Amino acid sequence: MVKKLKALAGNAGDKQFVKTVRDSAQQIWLAGLGAFAKAQAEGSKVFDALVKEGQSIHSRTREAAESKVSEMSSTLGDMASARAMATRCCSPPERCAGRCCARSRSPTRSSALSASGSSVML
Repeated sequence: MVKKLKALAGNAGDKQFVKTVRDSAQQIWLAGLGAFAKAQAEGSKVFDALVKEGQSIHSRTREAAESKVSEMSSTLGDMASARAMATRCCSPPERCAGRCCARSRSPTRSSALSASGSSVML
């Protein structure tokens, strides 16, 4: 475009040069308006496509997250239930120790002494 203007300026008079510059400016302006209109039209299509894709991804990730939350809640519930059962088995703890020792199959120092009847310390 610049070469065309320089060639016309060198060959023609000032009036012709002004007309060429004015025509070029008009073409640039119209090209800019056309680009703007096209970007606006295409932009809204692209925006709408992005919104639709975002909604799709949102629903898929939400389903996956809810599935994982449900799975973890179930696992934690099972763990809490197992812990509660283990705690109930030996509850209260003060009584448990006495019963466990009383039922012990292996001899202890105190059970050996009481069985032998002596009070000698080993």
